[in-house]
Amino acid sequence: MNTLEKKLKVIDKKLAGLIRQHSKAVEEAYVREKKRKKNTDFQDFIMWYKHKRLSRFSHEEEKRLMAMLYTEVDSYLLRKYARTRVSFLGPLATFTHQAAKDYFGSFVELKSEKSIADVFQEVENGKSDFGVAPVENSVEGAVSHTLDLFISSGVNIYSEVLLPIRLDLMSNSPLGKIRTVISRGIVFGQCRTWLKSNLPNAELVETSSTAEAVKMIKNKKTCAAIGSSLCSEIYHVGVIAESIQDDTDNTTRFLIISRKKNRKAKRNKTSIVYLVKDRPGALFESLKPFKVYGVNLVKIESRPSRMRAWEYYFFVDMEGFVTDKKVKTALEILKKKCVFLKILGSYPVS
Repeated sequence: MNTLEKKLKVIDKKLAGLIRQHSKAVEEAYVREKKRKKNTDFQDFIMWYKHKRLSRFSHEEEKRLMAMLYTEVDSYLLRKYARTRVSFLGPLATFTHQAAKDYFGSFVELKSEKSIADVFQEVENGKSDFGVAPVENSVEGAVSHTLDLFISSGVNIYSEVLLPIRLDLMSNSPLGKIRTVISRGIVFGQCRTWLKSNLPNAELVETSSTAEAVKMIKNKKTCAAIGSSLCSEIYHVGVIAESIQDDTDNTTRFLIISRKKNRKAKRNKTSIVYLVKDRPGALFESLKPFKVYGVNLVKIESRPSRMRAWEYYFFVDMEGFVTDKKVKTALEILKKKCVFLKILGSYPVS
């Protein structure tokens, strides 16, 4: 063993020791917090502390590296002390699965569900501690079904994950031998320019999910599939072209749902849904309190109420925490103008 290898061995041992010390210190910090606030939940403490400590790092690359390390250490603690279970919209290797792994790490129990409704039900029934579901894409817009489920569900928005969508071409054959490409229809639309330039004569075959596409081509020599890098990792199919999507800024926002309510962090967002009477100027009047009290709205989305024609629920995301004075006051005034108002959650900004 040369001098450099010996040096790295010493550093590796020190790093492992520091990680053990860090885990022990987190446990001790939780015990102290629990003595101060007896109803403190371990999962809540870990998630709150996750956001708090990242604010100590200013350099973006350093912050990303530490976030990945903290996620896995926290994931180990969440499994050890809370047996944390997380439901996500399946199947395995989808982008929702990736978002769940990015947020909760590799140690917690990740459960694949058949539908978004199943994710909500598992959390609401207490069979899972958290759930992960897509809510909007920067290219395709809102995921309507996720929004609709919040109206009657008893779960809260606990946090959010912004996941850049990177689409890879996978196959066990080289690019020059590909005759058929399999994926979701929406994925073909997102890779149209690359496919036209590199595989203009390939047959495009649609399937239900990117994960299903990769499973289908695993043992086929002239076929390829488009999906996430997680598909390649799970189904052991090689990547022959990386990031073939046309829009490099394509991002999907996922919501972390729970029966719990999250703590206030350094930067927060509050989400609500409300219904006003169908009359001229009603929407305008409902938005005035936010302007008056200086609450910045970052998103508004409408969905049919399904109770009466041309009646809509409005989903609004705003900056701030629900207990902030200006947010609290604006919501109190809005409530007087509404037929229905529900606070979906206050949570850290991703």
